[in-house]
Amino acid sequence: MSQGSSHRVALVAGPGSNPLEMAIAMELFGIARPELDVDWYDLVVCSAGDELEVREGLFTMRCPGTLDDIAAADTVIAPNRPDPEAGFGADTLDALRAAAARGARMVSFCTGAFTLAEAGVLDGHTVTTHWRWADRFRRRYPAVDLRPNVLFVDDGQVLTAASSSSSSARCRGRTRRRWPGCSSGPPPTWTARSPSPSSRAARR
Repeated sequence: MSQGSSHRVALVAGPGSNPLEMAIAMELFGIARPELDVDWYDLVVCSAGDELEVREGLFTMRCPGTLDDIAAADTVIAPNRPDPEAGFGADTLDALRAAAARGARMVSFCTGAFTLAEAGVLDGHTVTTHWRWADRFRRRYPAVDLRPNVLFVDDGQVLTAASSSSSSARCRGRTRRRWPGCSSGPPPTWTARSPSPSSRAARR
């Protein structure tokens, strides 16, 4: 949703995308926050086609944006997939590759790291993904430095989160870094999870 912000975020959705991880990005980047009195984000949800089914066919969604919107985004959130070895079309991978080449911040949640690696933008970077898929990831992308025992990795242009819960923490950390004056920002009560040791969060 356009809010007149100077920072544009493109959330790329694909067949089988996880609704929870999309909702995290929509909640934190896509909803206006007038109470914070800051220049919030402009979020567009985009996809390669007119309609797509999310994971398990829970519902069908129509995205307001297209892959063309990736070209204008400052931050691009890659699509994830329930089967990490199920690839995306060349048009999606080309759009991600072009965004990385021009310096956009590239973000992945959980198996979205496979998508970025397939596009070839993770070579030489340190990243994380869900521990369950670590061995597959290493076999398939040996040029990427995978750290499956951490919740998220900020490697300059590339930010990766291991799971849904760590995706929320990573996004909230990003907003606090952009606006240090918003100490809570957004308030943690907007995204709650039950207390647990941080080392176990990536296993949920």
